[in-house]
Amino acid sequence: MINSIILVVVIILLILMISTFVMTFTNARTVSQIMEYNEAEYARQEMLERTVGVDETEQKDIVKVLMHCARNKIGTAIVIEGKTLLDHIEESGDKAGLIAVNEQILKTLVESKYTNRGAILIRKNHIIAVNGEMRMDEARQEENRQLINIGLGRRHLGAFGEVMNNPGTVALVVSEETGKISLFGHLSGKLTADVSLDLKEFSIRGGVSQSELEYRLNDLLVGQGLEASLESEELLTDIARKKETPEQRKARKKREKEVARIKREEEKERKRLEREQQREEERRAKSKTERGRFYDSNKQGTPDNIDEPTPVAQPDEESNNKNNNKRPRRRRRR
Repeated sequence: MINSIILVVVIILLILMISTFVMTFTNARTVSQIMEYNEAEYARQEMLERTVGVDETEQKDIVKVLMHCARNKIGTAIVIEGKTLLDHIEESGDKAGLIAVNEQILKTLVESKYTNRGAILIRKNHIIAVNGEMRMDEARQEENRQLINIGLGRRHLGAFGEVMNNPGTVALVVSEETGKISLFGHLSGKLTADVSLDLKEFSIRGGVSQSELEYRLNDLLVGQGLEASLESEELLTDIARKKETPEQRKARKKREKEVARIKREEEKERKRLEREQQREEERRAKSKTERGRFYDSNKQGTPDNIDEPTPVAQPDEESNNKNNNKRPRRRRRR
């Protein structure tokens, strides 16, 4: 009887240990998955804000404007700057300052003949220029010819050139003649071009809906952001700081203060050495100037005939005769 009770107790303990182990392993795996998901989501949001320049709400507004232009056959080009600055578009167009990206403002810009003579440039969640000039890639004659053969115009060629020559750039074009939408960008380091897309309301079989356009645009932007975020040390540092415990954060801040103190001391010592070196140079320059003045003053006080011997006064002949006529004195004997 006692042995049976002991056996039951041992079995119960084993079951409890196994269940505890399984629960611990499962919780650890769940926590790891949650951390990985949070880290990926944080990286995704960061790269959207830092690299691509538009968040998900702004992407939806851009898609709505593209569809509005496609319905009304308004030719337009929108260039979203990536990790390569597009200063030439900003300088060639009209600077807009820092206008927030939203549907109403974009519609106003594309519908006005004064602000839709070129490309609209978006950088870091803001419209910074309108009427910008996009550069065609003259070296790619074959690709340009293919684009022309399928009915694309100068806007499309300029967008293609910008995307090819500036990694990370995403260009969106609506044809004025056909109202079709074209998207240019990179995925996994390769050029991706969705050209001549019809809306679902015009072409049921081959058209795209708003959600499909949002997905394609987001795919291009997220692809560029992830590629850039892998190269961003600042982003990795921010992710590492999100995982810190209070003790680790306190130790990190202490190290940062120590590093900052050492840098201040080094900067102070460097400035002191620079001041000493400057004073030494000033002293040398002053000494050299005084030496030059001394030489100049000696040169000015020297007579012109310094090289000529000074004449010695000769005694007169009479004085010589008098001296010769004098008798020598005799010494007295003691």
